[in-house]
Order: sequence, then C-alpha cells, then structure tokens
Amino acid sequence: MQQYSIFADIREVDSKKLLAYLTTHPKVAFVAEYHGDPLLEFGLFVKDPYALRPLLREIETAFPALRVEELWLFEEMIRSIGPPRCVFE
Repeated sequence: MQQYSIFADIREVDSKKLLAYLTTHPKVAFVAEYHGDPLLEFGLFVKDPYALRPLLREIETAFPALRVEELWLFEEMIRSIGPPRCVFE
C-alpha cells in the first residue's frame, strides 16, 4: 500500500459537502483543514500509482471545482538493524 497526500484548493467548493464525501470514502485515510488556509489536505491509500488516477477522477467528478495543488507520496520502509549493543552487555 502507498499513501498519497493531496493538497486541494477548496475556495470554489462547498466544503461541508466535500468533507462529508471524503470522511465517508473508504479509500480516504485522513482529512486535515488548516484554519484560514484555502487548502484542504487528505490522504489516499492505494495499492499502486495506477489506482490513484481513477480515484482522483472520481473525486473530481463529484466536485468539478476542486483543484489539486500538490500531491505527495509517502512510502513506509522498515529496516531492522538489530538491537543496540547495550542489550547484550
């Protein structure tokens, strides 16, 4: 799974309807509003980048005035380096 963080301009959108839509969408991980900022941030979980485009089109079809400003990809990489030396001393 990959998490994408999307920043969208919501000046021309009914923000209450958009929030209701995003908070009930099964692929939306979080929604963040910033006081006094016309941008809304929301996170999407998808299995690969090819699944992102149809999901964004679905949201943009429901809210045509919504404008995506930025899109960030967050990937979790876990690597074990073992316990610290002091554990065995």
